[in-house]
Amino acid sequence: MDGFQVHSKQKTKVKPRAYIGNLRISPDLKNKLFYLFQEKGFDGIKEADITIQKQKSCFAFVSYKNVDRIVSRLNGFEFDGRKLVVQREQKKGGDKKTSFGAGGWSGPAKTTQQSKPTAAPTAANTTNDPVAVAQSEVPDMEDHQDKVTLDDFRSRCKKPLSDLMSELGEYDPDFKKVIPTAPDETEAMDGDQPTVSRDSNSRLGKHGKVPLHVEFRSFGFVFNAPTSKGWSNAQPFPPLDCRHLPAVYDYLARQDGKSSAVKRVLLTDEVKDFTRAIADRVMNALVEAISDGHGHGLPLFMTIYVGSEQGRHRSVLVAEEAGKELRRRLRHNVGDRITENVSVGTAHQDMDRRNQKP
Repeated sequence: MDGFQVHSKQKTKVKPRAYIGNLRISPDLKNKLFYLFQEKGFDGIKEADITIQKQKSCFAFVSYKNVDRIVSRLNGFEFDGRKLVVQREQKKGGDKKTSFGAGGWSGPAKTTQQSKPTAAPTAANTTNDPVAVAQSEVPDMEDHQDKVTLDDFRSRCKKPLSDLMSELGEYDPDFKKVIPTAPDETEAMDGDQPTVSRDSNSRLGKHGKVPLHVEFRSFGFVFNAPTSKGWSNAQPFPPLDCRHLPAVYDYLARQDGKSSAVKRVLLTDEVKDFTRAIADRVMNALVEAISDGHGHGLPLFMTIYVGSEQGRHRSVLVAEEAGKELRRRLRHNVGDRITENVSVGTAHQDMDRRNQKP
């Protein structure tokens, strides 16, 4: 028409887009995603089809003709140290038909968590969001489980203590009448003494509350043995040498004498006899110190040094076992030999010096 050209309007079909979430922010993120799509067989995707958006969290949109294929292949796929969240992009406004510019595109629709599930359909299972539909289909068993547990707890609260104890299989109706005559093998160690003793003539006390204290201190000869300035009640005999006892195996070298594995190997009858002999000598030294006037008027801190080659295995074990034997003798106090309260502790000055040269 006389110089005028009529252009027909052609509608361009917009490709659907996939939402890629849980991305790690990086300068070359678009290139990484492009190569990822190429490796997974999405040859029709170009770098221009990838849109990166960085808000509170980093995510991307990818235009592709078959979005469902991207979701099935990449949802949950580990990429750059994170598992991807891949979903079909949801259009704002739901299924309502809106005019141009009123809708727009956005990420997956946010679903509100329901406090209690009901049989009626909710907004989560009426949308096209597969994650929201999957969450709505999962049965909520938490409230039911808590209710059962609470009912069981209330019913057990009404039971007498004897019934509850009998369920353990070792209930003794006369347990209050039993008074132990022998101490437990697992005694308190490192100065942690019991406050109440079973025997009436016991002289075992708590460190800091009694006038006499005995400390078994282990050391390693390669790190210089402690020097002795002569005999005294504080150090009644020279350092004890336990290097004649069997050494620990090589596979236990990294563990110390307190470990159960080392005890199973080293705690032989020879070691037990050696620790009993040490406890007897210390008992005699305590009797002599008390006769010299040590007590509440003259407190005493007695140190018994026990040494091995490195001070990590044999000396630690001997010091601990000797402390147990001495506690046992003080608890029974046969013949009332000890007339003052005594506490017993252990210390290990070279136990943590692993593989160090002197």
